[in-house]
Amino acid sequence: RLLGVANQWYAEKELTEAFNTLCDVIRVDASCGAAWTTMGLIREEQGKLADALHLYTVAAHLSPKETMLWEQLYTMHMQIASDNEAAAQAGDQAAQTAYDEAAKQALDSLGHIVKNDPSNQDAWRRRLDILETQGDYKSLARAYRMMLRTNPYQMETIRRASVLFAKQRNDIDTPIKWFAAAMEFYNRQSIEMAEQAAQEAPRQASRNEHDDLGSENSVDLDADSDEEASGKYDAEWAAHFAEYPERTVPMEDLGGYGYSDLNMLAELRLLRREYEIGIAEVKRGARFVQGRGRETIWESAELDEMDAEYSTEHDSGERALPVELRIKLGQFRLLLGHEEAAKQHIDILYTLDVAMYEDLYTDVAEAYTDVGHGELAIEIYKLLVACEATNQPAVWERLAKCYREQGDLESACKYAQDVIEADASDMDMRMWLGEVYEEMGNVDMAFQMISDVEAIQQRERAEAPPVPAQVDEATLARRQSAYVARRRRNAEEERRRCLSAMRAADVAFRKLDLLRLRLGEGDQSAVEEFCHVAQPLYSDWRHSRAFYSGNRHRPFQRYRTAIQMSLENDSQGTSDDAVSAVQRQVDRMKERLSRQQQAEEPRDEPPPPTTFRGIAFTRWFDMFLHYGKCLVLSGDAGGALDMLDMVFQANVFIYDTACKRMLKLMMLAIAVRIEDVDRVYELARWWCGTRPTTATAYKLFAYIMASSATTASMLVSNNVFKFVRRQLELLNDLYYKDRPTPTPLPVEADLPPLVDGVDDGQVVVVDKTAEQQALARSDVAALHSLAAHVMLDSRTYAVPVAQYTMALSMTPQDASVALHLGVTYLRQSARHSEPRPQAAAMQGMVYIARYAELRCIEEHQAAGRKPRGVESTVVTQEIAYNYARAFHFLGILDLAARYYRQVFELPISLLAATAPEDNEALCDLRRDAAYNLASIYTSSGAVLRARSLLKQYCTM
Repeated sequence: RLLGVANQWYAEKELTEAFNTLCDVIRVDASCGAAWTTMGLIREEQGKLADALHLYTVAAHLSPKETMLWEQLYTMHMQIASDNEAAAQAGDQAAQTAYDEAAKQALDSLGHIVKNDPSNQDAWRRRLDILETQGDYKSLARAYRMMLRTNPYQMETIRRASVLFAKQRNDIDTPIKWFAAAMEFYNRQSIEMAEQAAQEAPRQASRNEHDDLGSENSVDLDADSDEEASGKYDAEWAAHFAEYPERTVPMEDLGGYGYSDLNMLAELRLLRREYEIGIAEVKRGARFVQGRGRETIWESAELDEMDAEYSTEHDSGERALPVELRIKLGQFRLLLGHEEAAKQHIDILYTLDVAMYEDLYTDVAEAYTDVGHGELAIEIYKLLVACEATNQPAVWERLAKCYREQGDLESACKYAQDVIEADASDMDMRMWLGEVYEEMGNVDMAFQMISDVEAIQQRERAEAPPVPAQVDEATLARRQSAYVARRRRNAEEERRRCLSAMRAADVAFRKLDLLRLRLGEGDQSAVEEFCHVAQPLYSDWRHSRAFYSGNRHRPFQRYRTAIQMSLENDSQGTSDDAVSAVQRQVDRMKERLSRQQQAEEPRDEPPPPTTFRGIAFTRWFDMFLHYGKCLVLSGDAGGALDMLDMVFQANVFIYDTACKRMLKLMMLAIAVRIEDVDRVYELARWWCGTRPTTATAYKLFAYIMASSATTASMLVSNNVFKFVRRQLELLNDLYYKDRPTPTPLPVEADLPPLVDGVDDGQVVVVDKTAEQQALARSDVAALHSLAAHVMLDSRTYAVPVAQYTMALSMTPQDASVALHLGVTYLRQSARHSEPRPQAAAMQGMVYIARYAELRCIEEHQAAGRKPRGVESTVVTQEIAYNYARAFHFLGILDLAARYYRQVFELPISLLAATAPEDNEALCDLRRDAAYNLASIYTSSGAVLRARSLLKQYCTM
């Protein structure tokens, strides 16, 4: 009743009576939100805004679901912030405090608004604007995550969030996941809508035909004209997709992603060094943007090195790509080593205006620098220098650094001096130029650069803004003491955090050491516990910026922690971290140059740290390997691959050859295990690309092909054929001088004596070039064998025979090559089109006999024996089983059965003849021989003997 009376007074503009009555209402029921709200309205009308703000705040907390109250509070707080902004910028401390508090309360109000309605995009945007103004990137990132949790496919939000995460938080993986998920969603939606439209085509055509017939007898010509037009448009739309089944709904009509989003994703892939994935995403995404999403003809050629889908001949038309994406494809190809394909994309750039596309010219120049083509980068930078609009100090600086890498120190000095003349206060460039002078041996000029840097520092300290006159000495002392105290508190807090992290890491590593003992026993609970303990350690490592710096070509040097910087700033009385860093560089260079002037030996620079959180890098590396293994055992093989790839990118390990190979080898094993053919192909190419003249890489490639049928089908493709052909041409240029025809292997000739594995890599090419001196017979033979494997899986036999023969002529003591050559001849003899099958079968058996002789010699040497001249070469299960399989393939069943029976009597190897039974089970061929022999018995009618064999050897 009192509330009604108060509202009546308020309606009659009797504000004092209404306010007093509302006070009586609150005395009776303090939780009456309507009373507080009306009191706030009254105070606002009376001009008492501070009281109104307080009353609205109470009302909003009593009714948190009332969004309008929170909107009112937001408006009032932002008005207060706006009123104090100018004074705060002028240095008024009271105004700054009021501004900060108002902004904080405005954020709180927006927080309640989005909590009530998470889909309120306008409130989210206002919240983001405030956080961005404050520079609170942590809260800003949290807000973006919450927005994308509500609507994960909002492209504008993804674009803004990706820039923040990549630049401010050094997080590239999260934006990539956002873009990939959104692209997958819109691609699926585009296909589904096109399919639905195609299915509706007959019905729409029939409906429009009926409407047209009805309209002839209709009197009302204007009725539903809009609906009829819409129906006919839908029919045309549906007929379009029915006629062109490869078409999909363009992204512009869906409101999905566009070329700019593909460009951002390509940039992120470049930062992650995922070049082949980036190529596939750009091509696939462009097809969907253009409405060609179901043109599956291009899917198998997405990694085709010449990019036929978007080649130069398609620069116009529906398949034309924006120049930004063409350049991105060129960068990808260049970084993959596909220089011919990169050239056709990059050449487009030279036809464009330099001033308008300065960023693209710069990107290409940096890509050339990354792959070691500094001379090409210099040519591009010269184009930028020649253009008046782009002839800027930033270009001169890059050009100077390119000249230094190319060894042209004079030109480097020239452009560095131009940079210094343009900006006389550039201390970093003066220090860089001092280092160049030091390399040239010009110690005086190097000292001059150091003196200039010290003079600039002194001038900046002298020109520091004076303290305002109205601030007395006591106030200044209080401010300075408060500032120093705050810095010391921050330093102590940072020190405590670091010490706490070190203690936590030490405890975690001790626990992991204990868990490893249980891992060897196959304890699944230990695997899960290991993953649980190792995950925070990996997260701590991954988010350390010292390991993932912006300069990808600089190995790990030192930590630049906040603690060290704060302590140095306290001692120097300055808050400028950059100045202190430059001062340390100046001190080191002065000491180095003074020693050169005094003809003393230079003092070695302090070595970089070898620990993180007090734990040696070697222990971290070992932990990552075990963590990857445990992730695979726990069912998260994809996570293991991502984790190992992130560790590989760390500047601690990426320059350590042994660590790199170990990580890549483990990643390859995991990818083969889960049959991730894309990763398998990528990793196999990495091995062959980093070690193109060694047999190990090609033998590894051949092993991968034999790992599973899925992997073999993936690797037998046009891309692999082209790759193997290029590698053959490369090694042939080094190995075969003047390209002589290799001599065929004499079948009846005596075999050369076997030599040790080290001597097997002896140099057979003696030339002046280092590459030729390092190239061995086994390296070229391994590539010939790989080429034969690839061709053999494609069901051709003439080329594999030639390749295996060349490999065997180079390494006649390699038993595996002889076995492959024999099997290839046997497979060739089974072809219906083979004119001389008997001759091919005989040749195959001759090479299998050669394989048996070689394996027999290897077994005797491994066991420390000497083979007897008349002794049979069938001394192990492997030799007998391969003989049996050959005769079984030819249909000579009596000989096949004879050798299968010998498998049961022979040892696995002569060396392991006395080994325990458990150790022999891994390579025991008796079960395979029993199964094949049982099939022979079954086909000949000896069913009981077949059952007996299967029961004895093949029953668990």
